[in-house]
Amino acid sequence: MAEASRATMEIDLSSLSLNVNMVGISLAIFTFILFFGYTTSASKNPILLQLTLGVNAGAVFSFALSALYYYVLLYSRPSNHPKVGAHSNRATVCFSIGLLALLLEPALILFTIKLYIPAVVALVFFLVYVPIYVLEYGTIRSIIRAKPPPSGGTGSESPPTVR
Repeated sequence: MAEASRATMEIDLSSLSLNVNMVGISLAIFTFILFFGYTTSASKNPILLQLTLGVNAGAVFSFALSALYYYVLLYSRPSNHPKVGAHSNRATVCFSIGLLALLLEPALILFTIKLYIPAVVALVFFLVYVPIYVLEYGTIRSIIRAKPPPSGGTGSESPPTVR
């Protein structure tokens, strides 16, 4: 039981670390867009530039919120807090939103600088990825629900969050 609890805590720590890294990556992209995009694209297509920056800000916010929920899980899961499942689900949903926003950015950036062919290719890749992600997320959730409780447990423990 203690080994399973330790493994779950390591997964939560890893997820927290991943989210913090994704926030850093998103902020780096945001800075890059502002530094290069604002001077070159603001006059060409200001609305698309603002949309791109807004999507990036949404990704930063979603990853930061997901990191917060994983941080809460580090303390709530060992104490068997009643909201462990809700925190886990919120962390996963926020991560998913941030990931999808981050994956949409290449297409938006390419449209902003009027590179239409690679922008359309990036958008097609994004549109193909979204249903695959939803399908696989549903598969993972059904596997987690069907998983029997760990031996010696009460069955109230939440399984580790898997993206």
